[in-house]
Amino acid sequence: MVKLLTKLIFSAIILFLLDFVLLNSLSKNDAHARKPSYCEEYGLGFNFYCQDEKKEPSTSPEEKKSTPENQDDYTEKLEEVQQTLKNKKAKAVMYPTEDNIKDYMAYQQLVLNQASTFADQWRRVIWKTPELDYTLKRPVSKVGKESWIDKRNSDVASAVRNINDRYGIFFLFRGDCPHCHRYSPILKSFQQKYGINIMAVSMDGGSLPEWDKFMVNTGQIAKMGIEVAQVPTTLLFDKNTRKVIMIGSGVLSHSDLEERIYAQTKLEVGDDF
Repeated sequence: MVKLLTKLIFSAIILFLLDFVLLNSLSKNDAHARKPSYCEEYGLGFNFYCQDEKKEPSTSPEEKKSTPENQDDYTEKLEEVQQTLKNKKAKAVMYPTEDNIKDYMAYQQLVLNQASTFADQWRRVIWKTPELDYTLKRPVSKVGKESWIDKRNSDVASAVRNINDRYGIFFLFRGDCPHCHRYSPILKSFQQKYGINIMAVSMDGGSLPEWDKFMVNTGQIAKMGIEVAQVPTTLLFDKNTRKVIMIGSGVLSHSDLEERIYAQTKLEVGDDF
């Protein structure tokens, strides 16, 4: 009786082991039979047109219209792609096996392809909507730059030449200021170049060789609301608004004066960028 019971138990154990091996073998065969897709192998998800491999539930036109365009967090998706690329690169650098390098290169190529598609679509949008094209405002081509510079130089010269129609130019100096002596002939030649009037104002009663006629400050500058921290100082006085417009302190070149006068009198903040 004991021998018969022992044989039955042993037979049950053998059958259980055979069933386990068989099931395990079938499971492995199923796994080998279904080869993972490229997107699954590299963990690309739905970021690189892998969504076609997944069966999406049918959606009616009404449901599509009601779906908000910003339903997904695209910033999070982009960061995920960037982080994946970074991780694959780090892995390839730290463990430079052939498989790791190929894995990184393959993912990098996908990212580059996506970037190229974006750049190509970007320029096509620019062509169709020129109001979004910044290069029409600031050309980048050689011919475009030359045309823009010619037009800009003409506008600047016209603005400076007619500056006295609305503005008075004041030059504040001190007779003992070495920088004033350096700047004085530059400003004088600027005056002669454009045929404009400039009022020289001595803050200490001293004089400069280039200015036979000048005004000595006896409180007039303060009454105009001008606070002078240092000299030489060049400024404009708007006759219409009675406001002072600072051109700059220190030694300025002709191009500095031209650009600053034009910007302060003809451009609003942000128009020139």
